[in-house]
Amino acid sequence: MKTCIQVDRIIGLDGTGSPPVSIVIDEAGFISDVDVKDNEPFDCRLLDRRGYTALPLLTDCHIHLGISNDVMESPDFHRLDLINGQLRNYLECGVGHVHSLGTDQPWLQEELDRRRAANNFKQVAIGYSAGIGFGALGGWPGEFTSPAPRFRPETPEEASQQVRQLAKRGARTLKIWVDDLGGQVPKLPLPVARAIIDEARRHGMTTFAHIFFLKDAADLLEAGIHVLAHSIRDTRADPQFAEKIAEKGVILAPTLAREDAELAFAREGNPYFENHVFQKAAGNHLSSSRKLRTGGTRTLDELCHMRDLALMNFRTLTDAGVKVCLGTDSGFK
Repeated sequence: MKTCIQVDRIIGLDGTGSPPVSIVIDEAGFISDVDVKDNEPFDCRLLDRRGYTALPLLTDCHIHLGISNDVMESPDFHRLDLINGQLRNYLECGVGHVHSLGTDQPWLQEELDRRRAANNFKQVAIGYSAGIGFGALGGWPGEFTSPAPRFRPETPEEASQQVRQLAKRGARTLKIWVDDLGGQVPKLPLPVARAIIDEARRHGMTTFAHIFFLKDAADLLEAGIHVLAHSIRDTRADPQFAEKIAEKGVILAPTLAREDAELAFAREGNPYFENHVFQKAAGNHLSSSRKLRTGGTRTLDELCHMRDLALMNFRTLTDAGVKVCLGTDSGFK
């Protein structure tokens, strides 16, 4: 028998009329109809959820599977049982599709591809993988999921060959890291990054770039990047630059949740510990670890400034018409 769930409204659906709105679920568990009329559909089991608002499942285009567990990071966590738990957690929090971005060993990319082909995602979020990402030799990030290391090409020719290797595995997206952490580590050279982007385009692959600095975002924009996987966090972007991003059709995944969380966890009074969604997702140990603090070597003022810059640049880019997708960078501790 079909199920009819009645709610007051559905976010993202215009013209829903007067409540209640009926969401009809067929026998296989899929939405078969959304009835905006006042009458109740026939032959349905009725679930009265009037007073509630329905939100379609979200898509998070920037996460990392199998890196962390509780408050620890280790290559040992890149295993299927923990990853299934993470995918289940995303779904329970209303995220139905997730894109694991550049930190996956080949077996995970193959497993997620196989599940999608078989439509075999039960009680977990549907996963997509960008496979192994690209970084500078000796640069950021480290090898979170060893023993399968990051691609670290030193020449454009080597970069092109590695992109072809990734494409042969069936990857439709790839990730590059262009960040020297303020001069602390080597940065992926621009000619190498350009070769990665060009070769990926030849294979119909969408390229995401980790960036922090405005200069790197500008260089990658000229190189033909598809998605900026973070907001710019070192200085203000001007409206003219934002308009150029919009004109080129580059998408922004600002990961504002990451900046907010890093600041929150550096504070003495972390507001996350009072949030019931965080408590449920984090589990008993993490949600009770009131002394847990992060933020690395940055001060509270530096973290606050970085978050504010990310927010201001997000506003500048969206005002210029840059398209935005949800990205959280979740998965790191």
